[in-house]
Amino acid sequence: MFGFFKKRPPEPKPSEVKPPVDLNTPVENPAVVAAILSFAADRTPATQDALTRALRAANFLVPILTDEMHTTPSGEGKTTIQAGSRIKILTCSDAAGAVHLPLFTDWPSIRRWTDQPVSTLVMTAKEAFEFGASDNHAGAVVNPGENALPLNKQLLAYLLNTSEKA
Repeated sequence: MFGFFKKRPPEPKPSEVKPPVDLNTPVENPAVVAAILSFAADRTPATQDALTRALRAANFLVPILTDEMHTTPSGEGKTTIQAGSRIKILTCSDAAGAVHLPLFTDWPSIRRWTDQPVSTLVMTAKEAFEFGASDNHAGAVVNPGENALPLNKQLLAYLLNTSEKA
């Protein structure tokens, strides 16, 4: 009678949990940069498909200000963010004043946009697209400092839907 219930796998130990992004490797997305430039130069279905694939496979940097973030070391190179800390995510605005989430392919792209002393959050494409599509943003902009690629909420929804099918 109870044979159809499957045993749940054991919860992973904290040492076995792997983040979706390797934080020990610099975030660089040369394929995204190349695809943006190709699409800007030649707007064809082939360049659009290549851009879609590159965006869906990317990890992005999101700049933050940490001047109101309070941390304490918690051992083994880890840091704990204290309660009451504020993490301020930078945003950018379009000509109409709508707020967009800036997404960067690498650190040089951030430096072309701002010289503020920023830190970054590292997000997978799915996380970045969901955040840009949230009620807080009108969309996202990839590399707003140079060769900007605006992604409105409809494009973010498309990228999210196609990434789930991949």
